[in-house]
Amino acid sequence: MRSDRGLPRSSSDCARRGSVNDRGFAAFYRRMQAPTLLCLIAVILAPFATAVAQGRFAAADTDGNGVLSRAEVERALPRHASRFAAIDVNGDGNLSPEELRAYSRARGSRARNAPTESAFADHFRRADLDRDGALTKAEAEQGLPRVAQKLERIDANGDGRLSLEELQAWFATKRAARGKTN
Repeated sequence: MRSDRGLPRSSSDCARRGSVNDRGFAAFYRRMQAPTLLCLIAVILAPFATAVAQGRFAAADTDGNGVLSRAEVERALPRHASRFAAIDVNGDGNLSPEELRAYSRARGSRARNAPTESAFADHFRRADLDRDGALTKAEAEQGLPRVAQKLERIDANGDGRLSLEELQAWFATKRAARGKTN
């Protein structure tokens, strides 16, 4: 039986025709582009990745309050402990699942957006006049004036200085709020 697009619905349809390579599944898959296949794989695996992440979050949330304190992160997610302030965008001292997802998306999009990310990092480094890895209000006003206007909102740890990680986490949260994945 053929589908309405003329493609076979199963391998037995191909066998009935006598040639798998003649307009069968092999020809169909040859026409598919790699990005389409990768998207299909991602769609299939996404629920599993989400379940694993939710399981890790639930296991880390020892007090069951739905957010992770710094102590819980240090115990269960030590790789994120050093970036706690950058991930904690709202500055409440806890990490919500949404903050972790936004941070994870930002880190995942770096590979997809490598030129854009490195271009922004270059702008950041040029604005960082004293090369200490953070922008003061004066450095931001001079090198990144639009960022300087929002410095207090972006400064996740409240130290009056912006790290590249804080900026990237803030941008990721803004993109996530607009419904963009990268």
